Amino acid sequence: MEINKLIEELDKIRTYKGSKIGASLKKPLFLLLLISLIEGGKVKRNKFYFPDIERELDLLIRTFGGRVGKGKPEQPFHHLNSSIIWDIHVPYGTRFSNKETLPISVLRDPETYGYINNEIFKLLSSDNIARAEAAQFILGKYWPETVQKDIADLLNLPVKAISKQKRDRNFVDKVLANYRHKCAICGFSSLFNQVPFGLDAAHIQWHAYGGPDNLGNGLALCKLHHWALDRGVVTIEPDKFEIILSSKFVAQEEISISFLENIKGSKLQQFRDVPPDKRFMAWHNENVFVL
Repeated sequence: MEINKLIEELDKIRTYKGSKIGASLKKPLFLLLLISLIEGGKVKRNKFYFPDIERELDLLIRTFGGRVGKGKPEQPFHHLNSSIIWDIHVPYGTRFSNKETLPISVLRDPETYGYINNEIFKLLSSDNIARAEAAQFILGKYWPETVQKDIADLLNLPVKAISKQKRDRNFVDKVLANYRHKCAICGFSSLFNQVPFGLDAAHIQWHAYGGPDNLGNGLALCKLHHWALDRGVVTIEPDKFEIILSSKFVAQEEISISFLENIKGSKLQQFRDVPPDKRFMAWHNENVFVL
């Protein structure tokens, strides 16, 4: 199989989207873990046993999987078989349905294992460029650049750099000017060599999910609060522009409390011309913010 055909199949992967929890990114994370295992030389043959990857996959899902409560790594291990990329071998006589996830006891059975389509496995095992391109495609499709790097670094994925999608070259300048070159959450503002320093133009609705390059979808944020927005630690209440902090976040000491916990309930720094658009804030609340 050629890499362009693999990319086509990766693009067909269906992710679950609940009405209350937003997009679930378990399958993409599972695919990245498989690529990481192959890249690291940890795979001797095309057989993947659930107990060997259960804990790592669970941690990945809870960290980067979207608005999920528990990791439930058994779900992507089973349901990725809706794609031609993956299949599962189960003990003889085991009842198998694509509608219901296999019980943990079955997945942990020594006779149960998953395997990658043979042509795809040969490609990924023999071609480091194919591994890099596949990982890059998955990262770019499902996460913003801030989170892409975190995942790539954690899994030691073979991507050379996080590629930036095409966007309006003036987006950054316009967004920073709209917030007077201050972080919209904490007010941080600084110059280095007479150039604004430490501020990003963050997309509220991720660029990877069709978020446009316009002022209504942009916030000027310091590095910490950009990362917090993209990881779902904070969000913005659409009507009052109040900052909401995830109930899952717990600061460990006073400095962390001052940086994040103390911003809960405060309002965005005053924008100059264009307020953040309610549509994009609603998207973030429904798809990224962790309740």
